[in-house]
Amino acid sequence: MSIICIAFLIQRRSRYIDPVDHPPDETAGPHLGISYPPRLSQEERDEADAEFDRFFYSGIWHFVDRYFHTKIAGASHFNSDGTNRVAIIKQCKPSELLVIQWDKGNKFDRYAKTVKRQNGQQLGYLQRHIAEDIHEDFFIQDVTWLGIFKCTTHHPETQEVVGAIILLARKTADKMTKAEAKIVEAERRESHERETIRHIRDAVRETRLTEPFHPADVNRALGITFAGTFLPKHRVGNPGGNTELFVQVARGLYRLRN
Repeated sequence: MSIICIAFLIQRRSRYIDPVDHPPDETAGPHLGISYPPRLSQEERDEADAEFDRFFYSGIWHFVDRYFHTKIAGASHFNSDGTNRVAIIKQCKPSELLVIQWDKGNKFDRYAKTVKRQNGQQLGYLQRHIAEDIHEDFFIQDVTWLGIFKCTTHHPETQEVVGAIILLARKTADKMTKAEAKIVEAERRESHERETIRHIRDAVRETRLTEPFHPADVNRALGITFAGTFLPKHRVGNPGGNTELFVQVARGLYRLRN
């Protein structure tokens, strides 16, 4: 099954798939639940894949603009509370919605994104290159990355469950008119500002960032690339009339405005 799932991943995965190229199946019925035991006939695998696609295209597809399949990383490790991630993966049902969160306090990877069930049980992490690639979306309030459980992966010899494949999707606002889009874009910029300053304040409070700080320090603490423009743009006395969030104490050196 491991080989099957990996082959499926290679065949189906696109870095970012445009859902416009994949119209939904209008005849799709209710989700019946998909089962992926270690040994399936080709016909059974095709039927299960088709059922998963019907579930996705008949509902969630309408609200996402990017999606792709990926393996969960770190499934072989235990969680900090002692729970077994593989045991949690075994409890997951195909098409189950999963929560993707930024693990801001992770000491080993500033981009780390956890993959959890709705009840908070952690399956593992996103692979690092994916977590880094989608990182800046976590600073936009009306954009949400969610996971959909696809299937378990198995050891090729023992057939024991060793991990899982999920569909990762970016959920955005519904389709809108151009006028509405302009309003949303303005709100998006304000949201980006609010979320960024909130993350900076959190980093200072959690001692991941020490005042005064350089833009490079903020980039490093938050895993972003735009602090070099964000801090001067929002300093006290900025010429653009933007919200004053920082005090410039020296050239290239800032602190939070009280």
